[in-house]
Amino acid sequence: MNCKNIHDEKTLADFMAKQQCLREPCNFVQWRMYLFADYSATESVFVFKCHHSLADITAQILMLFNLQDEPKMSEMPHLTSNISTMMYVLNFLLLPLNIFWCSFLTVVCLPKELNGFKTPEIYN
Repeated sequence: MNCKNIHDEKTLADFMAKQQCLREPCNFVQWRMYLFADYSATESVFVFKCHHSLADITAQILMLFNLQDEPKMSEMPHLTSNISTMMYVLNFLLLPLNIFWCSFLTVVCLPKELNGFKTPEIYN
């Protein structure tokens, strides 16, 4: 589709629907940006497409929020969670046990996993 002739909502929606169905090649970047500077006499449109594994929705919201002309800080998503002091202490005390348990499972109990290693068997 020609990116130059997008000046209304229907054409923009058709463009975005087509782009959503197209997969990027695996050996290429997994994101695209389109800017329609002449969308209307007073408006430009920025379209950002990326694979969901590149950024979670919070990161995308913050990035797009910063692209606004006049962002309102009161509408910024709250990113931290408040946990009680007791939960903080429990997390601090139980983390070494959790690391030990996960290491034990990985080294002793679970079968060897070779998928993460680049060995000749994987390529055959």
